Amino acid sequence: MCQRYADQQGWRILAEHVYSDAALSGMGVQHRPAYQRLLAALASASPPFEVLLVDDLSRLSRDAAEILRLVRVLQELGLKLISVADGIETGTKLSKLALSVKAIINEVYLDDLRDRTLRGLQGRFARGLHTGGQIYGYQSVPVHDSAGRVDAAGHQLILGSQLKVDPDEAHIVRQIFTWFIEGLGLRTIADRLNTQTIPFPAQSTQRGRKRKGWAASAVRVILKNEKYRGHWVWGRRLFFKDPLTGRRRARLRPAADWHVTEHEDLRLVSEHLWAGVEARFAKFKAIYAPRKPDGRLNGRQRGSPSRRAALFSGLLTC
Repeated sequence: MCQRYADQQGWRILAEHVYSDAALSGMGVQHRPAYQRLLAALASASPPFEVLLVDDLSRLSRDAAEILRLVRVLQELGLKLISVADGIETGTKLSKLALSVKAIINEVYLDDLRDRTLRGLQGRFARGLHTGGQIYGYQSVPVHDSAGRVDAAGHQLILGSQLKVDPDEAHIVRQIFTWFIEGLGLRTIADRLNTQTIPFPAQSTQRGRKRKGWAASAVRVILKNEKYRGHWVWGRRLFFKDPLTGRRRARLRPAADWHVTEHEDLRLVSEHLWAGVEARFAKFKAIYAPRKPDGRLNGRQRGSPSRRAALFSGLLTC
């Protein structure tokens, strides 16, 4: 589209200044290398082009503030921004209004998309369907439409997925809980699992193939996962895009907004095992508490002249 528009105007597109961030979110800046190159070109002593062509304004960014900031930079340099599909060309008062409205619409689109996705996930959770990714100890089974409806390809319509217990992985989960109650540490448990060549969580995925085996952190995640006691919570966190990095961030929601249900059929550990693990974690927290009740670092003597934490603050107590 940009090439066709440039040909109609008799303009030449500089091959070294074609910027494309394929399959990357338009929200954020730091994660987009081509956009960073564009900003670097604009920051040079003499910008190498006179007009910046973009197929659609949303392809440039879905952050309204970033769009307006970039337009101001272009104006200060005496450059034009033309959005071919939108029919927007900077340089007039009317275009400034149209550009601002379009930038806000593009950003609101992401908000609407997130809300629709959340509503769909909430509906699945209410129907007892799985709403997350792979969980160690369970297998995901597709749920087909009971009415016999089919999709565009003629296949039976899949409404979602349900979890069922994986007997082999469930045995490993119970073993981890038992070892921890018996006094083994997280790293010791991980080493024992690796010694026995037990497949670790997500080993079959692309991310898992980069790992070397079980880690203490993976053991801790399993020991703290309430799903293994049949207690399932949806909506505990709200995910959003960082406006700078474009990365996915999480924010804890108020407890009143959580959706909680009990699935006794998916319980992997008894209440006795769960209580024993929680009691040992509570003991660790009391012994290795980083701060005292008054807020001071554990190990810091009252009246200490230094406010900076030392190397072993919170670990050694005189």
